[in-house]
Amino acid sequence: MPPGSSQLLAVDRTDADAETADRLGLPPGGGVLRIEQLVRHGVEPMAVQVTWLAARRHPGLLRRLERHLTGGADELDAALHEAYGERAADGEAAVQTVFAEPREAALLDTAVGSPLLLLSRHVRDTDGIPVEWSRIRYRGDRFTLVLRLR
Repeated sequence: MPPGSSQLLAVDRTDADAETADRLGLPPGGGVLRIEQLVRHGVEPMAVQVTWLAARRHPGLLRRLERHLTGGADELDAALHEAYGERAADGEAAVQTVFAEPREAALLDTAVGSPLLLLSRHVRDTDGIPVEWSRIRYRGDRFTLVLRLR
């Protein structure tokens, strides 16, 4: 895999829990697409990302992404723009420390209980409508968070 690539691990349609529904402006139990990716730098696993999108806004996306499950990288942002004309306009992100659960530890090639940086990201389009809710778990020993202040 090239530097900065992502590998699709799973794509499915499910019902939104209360937090996801709230973040995406859906009623509780509303349909969402759940996309799980393993982000690598070269061959090194760096992060596990789970993204939720409102299913009603993205007809056909599940089928489009399922084609990538067998082999390789996926550019979710490019797919969303190409197929749906969506562009991220603004959002917010929060960072906290969590500990690796068994599945995450295996995917990230680290020990269970190792510290991870959890970035929770909420993105809106140019009309202020929620587009995406993501939770990205980065290996704490491979990342430095840098913020630019203006």
